[in-house]
Amino acid sequence: MATLVPRKISELSIKEVLSDCNTDGDNFYNSGVEFVKFVNDHASAHYDIVLTPGVATVSTPVHGTVTKSATTIVLEDSQEAYVGPFKQGVWSGSDNKITITYDVNADSPTGTGGQAISTISSGVHALKAELLFLDPK
Repeated sequence: MATLVPRKISELSIKEVLSDCNTDGDNFYNSGVEFVKFVNDHASAHYDIVLTPGVATVSTPVHGTVTKSATTIVLEDSQEAYVGPFKQGVWSGSDNKITITYDVNADSPTGTGGQAISTISSGVHALKAELLFLDPK
């Protein structure tokens, strides 16, 4: 598992720098302003991208105790998706990280469906990510 490093978006713009997603997953430190761009460069497979919060339940004065579930994004072939930002009190655990895992989807050409694939960043499996943030100052 690799830790994604955020890149700051500024007025002067930023060039895209995508990293290969790791077969065993990725994570990142959450300060509450990050978002992740995912790109599926595969021509026919699609992937389930699962973001798991570091905390299972949150207590709020208005809603009481609430269970925070993982968020799943289904990224079709040749698609891109953005997700975030992630509120710290809801998403961050004691290590202040969010975990991301990846699975090939059931009707993808690899055939197994719903299982982690042997590699997602080489050959025909080209799932990439970039962690970005806006500085609110």
